[in-house]
Amino acid sequence: MQRCEEEAKADAKKAYANALAWYYTGDAQYAENAMQVFRIWANDFEGYKVVPGISGQAQLNAGWIGALLGSAAEVLRSYAGWSGKEQAAVKSLFATRFYPALHQESEWNGNNDLTQIDALMSIAVFSENESWLTEAKDRLQRRNPRFFYLPSDTGIDYRSTSPSWYSPTRWIAGVTQESCRTNAKLPNDNGHHTQYALASALRAAEVAWNQGDHSVYGLNQTRYTAAMELLALQVLSGDMQGVCADPKTTASLFDTWMIGYNHYHRRMGIYLPHTQKLLKNNESRIFKSDWNIFYESLTHGD
Repeated sequence: MQRCEEEAKADAKKAYANALAWYYTGDAQYAENAMQVFRIWANDFEGYKVVPGISGQAQLNAGWIGALLGSAAEVLRSYAGWSGKEQAAVKSLFATRFYPALHQESEWNGNNDLTQIDALMSIAVFSENESWLTEAKDRLQRRNPRFFYLPSDTGIDYRSTSPSWYSPTRWIAGVTQESCRTNAKLPNDNGHHTQYALASALRAAEVAWNQGDHSVYGLNQTRYTAAMELLALQVLSGDMQGVCADPKTTASLFDTWMIGYNHYHRRMGIYLPHTQKLLKNNESRIFKSDWNIFYESLTHGD
C-alpha cells in the first residue's frame, strides 16, 4: 500500500484526533477508531523509499505522518484494548518503514529536518528506543543554530550556508533560515515555513521534557523565545520588521506558539508579550492545525 500525501495526512489526523478524543473522554470507540488506522498501516504500508545521500519528499512525508502516528501511539499505549501483539506490529512499522526515511537527514530547508526530528522523537518514545531519542536530540542541537539565529552564534558563514538563508536585510535575534523565503520566490512565504519549523522544534523539546530531559528547553530558551517573539510580532503587524527585502508577512497562521508559550510562560514565568498578544487578542483570525501542527491549543492551551 502506498498513500498519496493527502490520504496519508487524513489517516494520521484520524489516528491522532481519535487517540486524543479517547484520552479526554474515555470512550473506547475513539481508541478503536485510531487502532483501525494502525492495523491498516502496520499490515499494508510499504514504507518510504529514499535514495541514499539524496534529499527527497519521502523524508518530509515520513516526518509529517510519523509525528502524528508516533504521538497517537504513545497516547494509546495505556488503552487496555490494545494488545501487546498489535503494539509490537506498530513498533515494527516505525522501525522498518519510517525510521530509514527519518534517519537520513534532509538537506533541504530546515523545516524538513525539524519535521523529521519531531517524528523521530515521537516514534522513539513509543518504541522505547533510547538510541533514536539520542539521535533526534543531537540532530536538533546541530540544527538549532543553523535555523534560529542569535547574534552570539559564531562559526557560521550565513552568506554561503546551504540551505540558503535567503539574504535577510536585518540580522536580529529570532531571524530564521526561512524567514525571508519570498526574497527568492513568490508567492509570499515570509514566515510561512518558519511556523512549521518552530512548531516542530517546540514539539521535540516538549517530548524531551516529558521524558525527563529538561535540557532541550533550557539550553535553547533564548533562541526559541526570540524566534517566537519575532515571528509573533511579524504576524501581528503583517510586517517583517525590516528583516526581509519583501516587508510583507505571510497570511498563514498556524497553531505554532502554544506549546512554547505553555512552557516558557506558564511553567517558567517568562514574559512573552508579542506571543501573548497573538494568542490572546487575535480573535479575528483562526489558528490552523496542519500536518504535524495539530491541536496544540487543545493539548497545551488554557
